Amino acid sequence: MSGFATVPGFDQFNNFRGSQYGVDRQGHTTPSPDACDEFRPFLPVPYPACWLPIRRRAEGHPVAAGVVLSEGYLVGVDKSGALIPAGYTCGDTGTKESGGQYCVIVYSQYDVGTVTNPQTGLKVQTAGEHVVLAAPTDAQAYVAAHDAVAAIPADTVTLPNGITVTISAADIAFAHACDLIPGGKAKAIGFAVRDVFVYIGGIQVTEPTLAGGIKYLLLTQRPDQMQVTNYMHEMGTCIQTRFVLRLPWIGATPSTLAGYAAANADNVVGYIQTDYSRSFVHFTGDRGNVKGKFFLGCAVVPNVKSNGADAGNFAPYDPAVNDADDICGRVLGVELMYPIRDYANRVRTQFERANEFVGPRMDPNPVTFQMGGSATKGMDYAISITTNGIFQLAIAQQKPVHDEYSTYVLVHVNCR
Repeated sequence: MSGFATVPGFDQFNNFRGSQYGVDRQGHTTPSPDACDEFRPFLPVPYPACWLPIRRRAEGHPVAAGVVLSEGYLVGVDKSGALIPAGYTCGDTGTKESGGQYCVIVYSQYDVGTVTNPQTGLKVQTAGEHVVLAAPTDAQAYVAAHDAVAAIPADTVTLPNGITVTISAADIAFAHACDLIPGGKAKAIGFAVRDVFVYIGGIQVTEPTLAGGIKYLLLTQRPDQMQVTNYMHEMGTCIQTRFVLRLPWIGATPSTLAGYAAANADNVVGYIQTDYSRSFVHFTGDRGNVKGKFFLGCAVVPNVKSNGADAGNFAPYDPAVNDADDICGRVLGVELMYPIRDYANRVRTQFERANEFVGPRMDPNPVTFQMGGSATKGMDYAISITTNGIFQLAIAQQKPVHDEYSTYVLVHVNCR
Protein backbone atom coordinates (compact mmCIF):
# COMPACT_ATOMS: atom_id res chain seq x y z
CA MET A 1 0.00 0.00 0.00
CA SER A 2 1.23 3.49 -0.72
CA GLY A 3 -0.24 5.09 2.36
CA PHE A 4 -3.43 7.04 2.73
CA ALA A 5 -5.01 9.37 0.23
CA THR A 6 -8.26 11.20 0.74
CA VAL A 7 -11.25 9.80 -1.13
CA PRO A 8 -11.79 12.21 -4.08
CA GLY A 9 -14.53 14.77 -3.65
CA PHE A 10 -15.07 17.94 -1.68
CA ASP A 11 -12.85 19.04 1.17
CA GLN A 12 -14.52 16.72 3.65
CA PHE A 13 -12.40 17.23 6.73
CA ASN A 14 -12.51 20.97 7.31
CA ASN A 15 -16.22 21.47 6.58
CA PHE A 16 -15.37 24.48 4.45
CA ARG A 17 -17.72 27.32 3.52
CA GLY A 18 -18.55 26.28 -0.02
CA SER A 19 -20.91 28.27 -2.19
CA GLN A 20 -21.87 25.66 -4.77
CA TYR A 21 -25.33 25.24 -3.20
CA GLY A 22 -26.11 28.92 -2.69
CA VAL A 23 -26.20 30.80 0.58
CA ASP A 24 -28.42 28.49 2.61
CA ARG A 25 -26.71 25.12 3.02
CA GLN A 26 -23.04 25.79 2.51
CA GLY A 27 -20.65 22.93 2.10
CA HIS A 28 -22.03 20.23 4.47
CA THR A 29 -20.21 17.09 3.42
CA THR A 30 -19.78 13.59 4.77
CA PRO A 31 -16.44 12.96 6.54
CA SER A 32 -14.43 10.58 4.40
CA PRO A 33 -12.71 7.58 5.90
CA ASP A 34 -9.11 7.70 4.64
CA ALA A 35 -8.61 5.23 1.80
CA CYS A 36 -5.51 3.68 0.22
CA ASP A 37 -4.82 2.60 -3.37
CA GLU A 38 -7.96 1.69 -5.18
CA PHE A 39 -9.67 -0.63 -7.63
CA ARG A 40 -13.03 0.72 -8.74
CA PRO A 41 -15.14 -1.36 -11.12
CA PHE A 42 -18.48 -0.28 -12.54
CA LEU A 43 -21.30 -2.77 -11.98
CA PRO A 44 -24.15 -3.83 -14.30
CA VAL A 45 -26.59 -2.05 -11.95
CA PRO A 46 -24.74 0.95 -10.46
CA TYR A 47 -27.75 2.21 -8.51
CA PRO A 48 -29.10 1.64 -4.99
CA ALA A 49 -32.01 -0.74 -4.41
CA CYS A 50 -35.39 0.97 -4.58
CA TRP A 51 -36.39 -0.46 -1.18
CA LEU A 52 -33.57 0.95 0.95
CA PRO A 53 -34.65 3.22 3.83
CA ILE A 54 -33.30 6.76 3.96
CA ARG A 55 -30.62 6.97 6.68
CA ARG A 56 -30.43 10.77 6.85
CA ARG A 57 -31.18 13.91 4.85
CA ALA A 58 -28.19 15.51 3.10
CA GLU A 59 -28.60 19.08 4.27
CA GLY A 60 -25.94 20.26 1.81
CA HIS A 61 -27.91 18.96 -1.19
CA PRO A 62 -30.13 21.40 -3.14
CA VAL A 63 -33.26 19.39 -2.29
CA ALA A 64 -31.89 17.75 0.89
CA ALA A 65 -31.82 14.36 -0.82
CA GLY A 66 -32.02 11.22 1.29
CA VAL A 67 -28.83 9.20 1.78
CA VAL A 68 -29.36 5.42 1.62
CA LEU A 69 -25.68 4.36 1.47
CA SER A 70 -23.20 6.49 3.35
CA GLU A 71 -19.69 6.98 1.98
CA GLY A 72 -17.54 4.13 3.26
CA TYR A 73 -20.37 1.60 3.67
CA LEU A 74 -19.62 -1.98 2.70
CA VAL A 75 -22.06 -2.88 -0.07
CA GLY A 76 -23.53 -6.01 -1.59
CA VAL A 77 -26.36 -6.54 -4.07
CA ASP A 78 -29.98 -7.72 -3.99
CA LYS A 79 -31.40 -10.26 -6.44
CA SER A 80 -32.05 -7.50 -8.97
CA GLY A 81 -28.37 -6.49 -8.89
CA ALA A 82 -28.86 -3.15 -7.13
CA LEU A 83 -26.57 -1.95 -4.34
CA ILE A 84 -27.54 -2.59 -0.70
CA PRO A 85 -25.64 -2.50 2.62
CA ALA A 86 -23.56 -5.64 3.10
CA GLY A 87 -24.81 -7.60 6.11
CA TYR A 88 -28.51 -7.44 5.31
CA THR A 89 -30.03 -10.92 5.57
CA CYS A 90 -33.21 -12.60 4.39
CA GLY A 91 -35.03 -15.91 4.80
CA ASP A 92 -34.87 -18.44 7.62
CA THR A 93 -31.79 -17.76 9.76
CA GLY A 94 -31.93 -20.90 11.93
CA THR A 95 -33.03 -21.32 15.52
CA LYS A 96 -32.48 -18.59 18.08
CA GLU A 97 -30.24 -20.92 20.07
CA SER A 98 -27.98 -21.44 17.04
CA GLY A 99 -27.72 -17.70 16.36
CA GLY A 100 -30.78 -17.12 14.20
CA GLN A 101 -31.64 -13.42 14.04
CA TYR A 102 -34.20 -11.04 12.65
CA CYS A 103 -33.51 -8.47 9.95
CA VAL A 104 -36.04 -5.66 10.16
CA ILE A 105 -36.45 -2.41 8.23
CA VAL A 106 -38.62 0.35 9.69
CA TYR A 107 -39.44 3.19 7.31
CA SER A 108 -39.60 6.83 8.39
CA GLN A 109 -41.56 9.84 7.21
CA TYR A 110 -38.77 10.51 4.71
CA ASP A 111 -39.53 7.22 2.93
CA VAL A 112 -43.27 7.76 2.45
CA GLY A 113 -44.18 7.95 -1.24
CA THR A 114 -40.55 7.57 -2.32
CA VAL A 115 -39.20 4.18 -1.23
CA THR A 116 -40.75 0.89 -2.42
CA ASN A 117 -41.74 -1.72 0.16
CA PRO A 118 -40.12 -4.98 -1.09
CA GLN A 119 -42.93 -7.08 0.39
CA THR A 120 -45.86 -5.27 -1.23
CA GLY A 121 -44.21 -3.75 -4.29
CA LEU A 122 -45.92 -0.45 -3.42
CA LYS A 123 -44.54 2.85 -2.20
CA VAL A 124 -44.24 3.16 1.57
CA GLN A 125 -47.60 4.40 2.82
CA THR A 126 -46.97 5.61 6.38
CA ALA A 127 -44.10 6.39 8.72
CA GLY A 128 -43.41 3.38 10.93
CA GLU A 129 -44.28 0.86 8.21
CA HIS A 130 -41.94 -2.09 8.50
CA VAL A 131 -40.83 -5.19 6.65
CA VAL A 132 -39.16 -8.27 8.16
CA LEU A 133 -36.63 -9.70 5.71
CA ALA A 134 -35.27 -12.51 7.92
CA ALA A 135 -36.49 -14.41 10.96
CA PRO A 136 -35.33 -17.35 13.08
CA THR A 137 -36.82 -20.78 12.45
CA ASP A 138 -38.57 -20.60 15.82
CA ALA A 139 -39.84 -17.04 15.41
CA GLN A 140 -42.96 -16.51 17.49
CA ALA A 141 -46.07 -14.50 16.63
CA TYR A 142 -48.80 -13.81 19.19
CA VAL A 143 -50.96 -16.82 20.09
CA ALA A 144 -54.21 -16.12 21.90
CA ALA A 145 -55.18 -18.03 25.04
CA HIS A 146 -57.49 -21.01 24.56
CA ASP A 147 -58.90 -23.64 26.90
CA ALA A 148 -56.43 -23.88 29.79
CA VAL A 149 -53.47 -22.70 27.71
CA ALA A 150 -52.16 -19.20 28.41
CA ALA A 151 -51.51 -16.73 25.64
CA ILE A 152 -48.05 -16.81 24.06
CA PRO A 153 -46.56 -13.34 23.52
CA ALA A 154 -45.11 -12.38 20.18
CA ASP A 155 -41.41 -11.78 19.64
CA THR A 156 -40.38 -8.15 19.64
CA VAL A 157 -37.39 -6.54 17.95
CA THR A 158 -35.94 -3.35 19.42
CA LEU A 159 -33.67 -1.31 17.14
CA PRO A 160 -30.79 0.87 18.43
CA ASN A 161 -32.95 4.00 18.15
CA GLY A 162 -35.48 2.51 20.56
CA ILE A 163 -38.18 1.66 18.00
CA THR A 164 -39.80 -1.68 18.84
CA VAL A 165 -41.47 -3.92 16.26
CA THR A 166 -43.93 -6.60 17.35
CA ILE A 167 -43.57 -9.61 15.06
CA SER A 168 -46.75 -10.88 13.40
CA ALA A 169 -47.52 -14.18 11.69
CA ALA A 170 -47.52 -12.36 8.34
CA ASP A 171 -44.05 -10.97 9.10
CA ILE A 172 -42.71 -14.45 9.82
CA ALA A 173 -44.31 -15.98 6.72
CA PHE A 174 -42.79 -13.37 4.44
CA ALA A 175 -39.39 -13.49 6.14
CA HIS A 176 -39.10 -17.27 5.81
CA ALA A 177 -40.04 -17.09 2.11
CA CYS A 178 -37.94 -14.00 1.36
CA ASP A 179 -35.26 -14.43 -1.31
CA LEU A 180 -34.58 -10.74 -1.84
CA ILE A 181 -30.84 -11.20 -1.21
CA PRO A 182 -28.80 -13.84 -3.07
CA GLY A 183 -27.60 -16.57 -0.73
CA GLY A 184 -29.63 -15.14 2.13
CA LYS A 185 -26.93 -12.65 3.19
CA ALA A 186 -25.49 -9.65 1.36
CA LYS A 187 -21.77 -10.34 0.98
CA ALA A 188 -19.33 -7.42 0.83
CA ILE A 189 -18.21 -6.74 -2.74
CA GLY A 190 -16.73 -3.29 -2.08
CA PHE A 191 -17.50 0.01 -0.45
CA ALA A 192 -19.43 3.10 -1.50
CA VAL A 193 -16.96 5.77 -2.64
CA ARG A 194 -19.48 8.57 -2.00
CA ASP A 195 -22.89 9.12 -0.47
CA VAL A 196 -25.54 7.37 -2.56
CA PHE A 197 -28.94 9.03 -2.64
CA VAL A 198 -32.35 7.38 -2.67
CA TYR A 199 -33.39 6.06 -6.08
CA ILE A 200 -36.15 8.24 -7.57
CA GLY A 201 -36.41 6.83 -11.09
CA GLY A 202 -38.93 4.44 -12.57
CA ILE A 203 -39.33 0.80 -11.53
CA GLN A 204 -40.68 -2.20 -13.41
CA VAL A 205 -41.46 -5.26 -11.29
CA THR A 206 -40.49 -8.31 -13.38
CA GLU A 207 -41.73 -11.20 -11.22
CA PRO A 208 -45.47 -11.92 -11.17
CA THR A 209 -45.41 -12.96 -7.52
CA LEU A 210 -44.11 -11.03 -4.53
CA ALA A 211 -43.90 -14.06 -2.22
CA GLY A 212 -40.13 -13.75 -1.85
CA GLY A 213 -39.83 -10.00 -2.35
CA ILE A 214 -39.80 -7.91 -5.49
CA LYS A 215 -37.51 -8.38 -8.46
CA TYR A 216 -37.36 -5.35 -10.68
CA LEU A 217 -35.71 -3.30 -13.37
CA LEU A 218 -34.64 0.28 -12.71
CA LEU A 219 -35.91 2.48 -15.55
CA THR A 220 -33.29 5.15 -15.10
CA GLN A 221 -33.93 6.91 -18.43
CA ARG A 222 -37.73 7.19 -18.28
CA PRO A 223 -38.42 10.87 -17.46
CA ASP A 224 -42.16 10.18 -17.30
CA GLN A 225 -41.56 7.90 -14.29
CA MET A 226 -39.16 10.07 -12.33
CA GLN A 227 -40.52 11.00 -8.94
CA VAL A 228 -39.34 14.60 -9.06
CA THR A 229 -40.50 16.50 -12.15
CA ASN A 230 -37.69 18.06 -14.19
CA TYR A 231 -35.08 16.81 -11.74
CA MET A 232 -32.75 14.06 -12.94
CA HIS A 233 -31.70 11.51 -10.33
CA GLU A 234 -28.00 10.98 -9.67
CA MET A 235 -25.87 9.09 -12.15
CA GLY A 236 -24.70 5.56 -11.45
CA THR A 237 -21.63 4.97 -9.33
CA CYS A 238 -18.75 2.54 -9.07
CA ILE A 239 -17.55 0.85 -5.89
CA GLN A 240 -14.07 0.28 -4.46
CA THR A 241 -13.06 -3.33 -3.84
CA ARG A 242 -9.63 -3.25 -2.17
CA PHE A 243 -8.65 -0.63 0.34
CA VAL A 244 -7.64 0.41 3.85
CA LEU A 245 -10.10 2.56 5.79
CA ARG A 246 -9.74 4.47 9.03
CA LEU A 247 -13.07 4.24 10.84
CA PRO A 248 -14.45 5.65 14.10
CA TRP A 249 -15.08 2.90 16.68
CA ILE A 250 -18.41 3.47 18.46
CA GLY A 251 -18.31 0.56 20.91
CA ALA A 252 -19.53 -2.99 21.37
CA THR A 253 -22.99 -2.20 19.99
CA PRO A 254 -24.55 0.69 18.07
CA SER A 255 -26.02 1.90 21.39
CA THR A 256 -22.87 1.76 23.54
CA LEU A 257 -22.39 5.54 23.58
CA ALA A 258 -25.96 6.14 24.70
CA GLY A 259 -25.42 3.58 27.46
CA TYR A 260 -22.31 5.35 28.72
CA ALA A 261 -24.07 8.72 28.71
CA ALA A 262 -26.94 7.33 30.77
CA ALA A 263 -24.75 5.60 33.38
CA ASN A 264 -24.74 7.17 36.83
CA ALA A 265 -20.97 7.70 36.96
CA ASP A 266 -20.83 9.21 33.47
CA ASN A 267 -24.22 10.86 33.02
CA VAL A 268 -23.26 13.09 30.09
CA VAL A 269 -26.05 15.64 30.35
CA GLY A 270 -27.75 16.58 27.10
CA TYR A 271 -26.24 13.78 25.02
CA ILE A 272 -28.52 11.92 22.62
CA GLN A 273 -27.16 9.28 20.25
CA THR A 274 -29.21 9.48 17.07
CA ASP A 275 -29.62 7.47 13.88
CA TYR A 276 -28.14 10.51 12.15
CA SER A 277 -24.79 9.95 13.86
CA ARG A 278 -25.04 6.18 13.40
CA SER A 279 -25.63 6.67 9.67
CA PHE A 280 -21.95 7.57 9.09
CA VAL A 281 -19.62 4.64 8.49
CA HIS A 282 -18.12 3.14 11.67
CA PHE A 283 -16.71 0.04 13.35
CA THR A 284 -18.74 -1.79 16.01
CA GLY A 285 -17.44 -4.58 18.23
CA ASP A 286 -16.57 -5.66 21.74
CA ARG A 287 -12.89 -5.71 22.73
CA GLY A 288 -11.26 -9.00 23.70
CA ASN A 289 -8.73 -11.63 22.65
CA VAL A 290 -10.99 -14.38 21.32
CA LYS A 291 -12.98 -14.91 18.13
CA GLY A 292 -15.99 -12.68 18.00
CA LYS A 293 -14.15 -9.89 19.80
CA PHE A 294 -12.29 -6.85 18.48
CA PHE A 295 -8.48 -7.10 18.67
CA LEU A 296 -5.45 -6.24 16.56
CA GLY A 297 -5.35 -8.61 13.61
CA CYS A 298 -8.90 -9.87 14.02
CA ALA A 299 -10.89 -10.79 10.92
CA VAL A 300 -13.45 -8.23 9.76
CA VAL A 301 -16.95 -8.74 8.36
CA PRO A 302 -20.00 -6.65 7.52
CA ASN A 303 -22.08 -6.29 10.67
CA VAL A 304 -25.02 -8.72 10.66
CA LYS A 305 -25.99 -8.11 14.27
CA SER A 306 -28.44 -5.50 15.62
CA ASN A 307 -31.28 -6.95 13.52
CA GLY A 308 -29.97 -5.38 10.33
CA ALA A 309 -29.83 -1.85 11.77
CA ASP A 310 -26.01 -1.71 11.51
CA ALA A 311 -25.72 -3.30 8.05
CA GLY A 312 -23.10 -1.67 5.85
CA ASN A 313 -20.77 -1.04 8.79
CA PHE A 314 -17.75 -3.02 9.98
CA ALA A 315 -17.48 -5.59 12.79
CA PRO A 316 -15.15 -8.37 14.01
CA TYR A 317 -15.72 -11.89 12.72
CA ASP A 318 -17.91 -13.91 15.10
CA PRO A 319 -18.14 -17.65 14.33
CA ALA A 320 -21.46 -17.78 16.17
CA VAL A 321 -23.18 -15.63 13.54
CA ASN A 322 -20.76 -15.35 10.60
CA ASP A 323 -19.73 -17.74 7.84
CA ALA A 324 -16.11 -17.96 6.76
CA ASP A 325 -16.94 -16.32 3.42
CA ASP A 326 -18.27 -13.25 5.27
CA ILE A 327 -14.65 -12.34 6.10
CA CYS A 328 -13.48 -9.45 3.98
CA GLY A 329 -10.50 -8.04 5.87
CA ARG A 330 -8.49 -7.57 9.06
CA VAL A 331 -7.85 -4.92 11.68
CA LEU A 332 -4.41 -3.42 11.02
CA GLY A 333 -4.26 -0.95 13.86
CA VAL A 334 -6.04 1.07 16.51
CA GLU A 335 -5.40 4.80 16.84
CA LEU A 336 -6.45 6.56 20.05
CA MET A 337 -6.95 10.29 19.46
CA TYR A 338 -7.03 11.27 23.15
CA PRO A 339 -5.06 12.82 24.84
CA ILE A 340 -5.32 15.53 22.20
CA ARG A 341 -2.32 15.96 19.92
CA ASP A 342 -0.62 19.04 18.52
CA TYR A 343 -2.75 21.51 20.48
CA ALA A 344 -5.70 20.75 18.20
CA ASN A 345 -8.05 21.65 21.06
CA ARG A 346 -6.57 25.17 21.06
CA VAL A 347 -7.15 25.80 17.37
CA ARG A 348 -9.89 28.40 17.03
CA THR A 349 -12.84 27.05 15.02
CA GLN A 350 -16.51 27.85 14.57
CA PHE A 351 -19.38 26.73 16.73
CA GLU A 352 -22.79 25.76 15.34
CA ARG A 353 -22.84 27.31 11.93
CA ALA A 354 -26.47 26.16 11.75
CA ASN A 355 -27.30 29.38 13.63
CA GLU A 356 -26.15 31.35 10.60
CA PHE A 357 -28.60 29.74 8.16
CA VAL A 358 -31.03 32.13 6.50
CA GLY A 359 -33.14 29.63 4.58
CA PRO A 360 -36.44 28.00 5.48
CA ARG A 361 -34.99 25.22 7.61
CA MET A 362 -32.42 25.17 10.39
CA ASP A 363 -30.15 22.13 10.47
CA PRO A 364 -31.37 19.69 13.14
CA ASN A 365 -27.85 18.32 13.68
CA PRO A 366 -25.56 21.21 14.71
CA VAL A 367 -22.72 18.77 15.45
CA THR A 368 -22.36 18.66 11.66
CA PHE A 369 -20.99 22.18 11.68
CA GLN A 370 -18.47 21.84 14.50
CA MET A 371 -15.09 21.73 12.83
CA GLY A 372 -12.20 19.87 14.41
CA GLY A 373 -10.54 22.22 16.92
CA SER A 374 -11.94 24.26 19.78
CA ALA A 375 -15.52 23.49 18.67
CA THR A 376 -14.92 19.76 19.19
CA LYS A 377 -12.42 20.10 22.07
CA GLY A 378 -9.74 18.94 19.63
CA MET A 379 -11.44 15.78 18.37
CA ASP A 380 -11.34 14.85 14.66
CA TYR A 381 -14.40 15.79 12.63
CA ALA A 382 -15.14 12.21 11.53
CA ILE A 383 -15.15 10.92 15.13
CA SER A 384 -17.09 13.93 16.39
CA ILE A 385 -19.94 13.60 13.92
CA THR A 386 -20.11 9.78 14.11
CA THR A 387 -20.30 9.84 17.92
CA ASN A 388 -22.64 12.86 17.86
CA GLY A 389 -20.19 14.98 19.82
CA ILE A 390 -20.06 12.96 23.03
CA PHE A 391 -16.34 13.70 23.53
CA GLN A 392 -16.71 17.46 23.77
CA LEU A 393 -19.70 17.13 26.09
CA ALA A 394 -17.80 14.75 28.39
CA ILE A 395 -14.77 17.06 28.48
CA ALA A 396 -16.91 20.13 29.16
CA GLN A 397 -18.72 18.35 32.00
CA GLN A 398 -15.54 16.73 33.37
CA LYS A 399 -16.94 13.23 32.95
CA PRO A 400 -14.92 10.06 32.20
CA VAL A 401 -13.65 9.83 28.62
CA HIS A 402 -14.10 6.31 27.30
CA ASP A 403 -11.99 5.02 24.42
CA GLU A 404 -15.11 4.80 22.26
CA TYR A 405 -15.31 8.60 22.31
CA SER A 406 -11.98 9.05 20.53
CA THR A 407 -10.74 5.99 18.64
CA TYR A 408 -10.06 5.09 15.01
CA VAL A 409 -9.76 1.53 13.71
CA LEU A 410 -7.62 0.87 10.61
CA VAL A 411 -9.16 -1.91 8.56
CA HIS A 412 -7.61 -3.58 5.51
CA VAL A 413 -10.37 -4.90 3.28
CA ASN A 414 -10.01 -7.07 0.18
CA CYS A 415 -13.37 -8.00 -1.35
CA ARG A 416 -11.98 -10.65 -3.65
